[in-house]
Amino acid sequence: MSYFILSQDNRLLDAVEPTGLTELLTKELLTEEKVHLLDELVLQVPIQRREHVTYVDFIQRPIPLLSDRLKQLVVKYVPKMLCKAVVLADREQMRQDLYWVFVPPRINCLSDRAEFYQDNTIKRLILDQNKIGRRTFFQIDGIREEHLVVNVGLAESILRRDFTGIQLQKVELEAHREDEM
Repeated sequence: MSYFILSQDNRLLDAVEPTGLTELLTKELLTEEKVHLLDELVLQVPIQRREHVTYVDFIQRPIPLLSDRLKQLVVKYVPKMLCKAVVLADREQMRQDLYWVFVPPRINCLSDRAEFYQDNTIKRLILDQNKIGRRTFFQIDGIREEHLVVNVGLAESILRRDFTGIQLQKVELEAHREDEM
């Protein structure tokens, strides 16, 4: 099976940017153990003011967010994914858009052949297919970067629809011989 890193298309310079989100949501809250604490929060944040704003379907920073349309597709593949609604508010245009903060499982799926720079950032990302199992949508545990990975089925579903601002990059997998499995 093939896997792809899901990322925001940085070629769109006018992509919507939420402001103040990291004051409400810390990385520590976005774990499977603590996500229940999000139920207490009402998440409505303003966006960065610009002349023109493109509402992309995947916002990567400061905290990954899925548009409502993309979330509807992802939950068809991962029905038990932990999500919390976030409203992006453009007060000047009197517009509100629904996005979702989500907590995909963290999987220790790095191959022993993965390579790192001296600062422990990933130089060559290689995943071990056996460690991934049948997962569709996950984060990679054991690296500094926050990479979201989707399987080929979900990647193809994303590409068949008219989503905006999404890039998919194929991930290298460790090849296992048949007799080792």
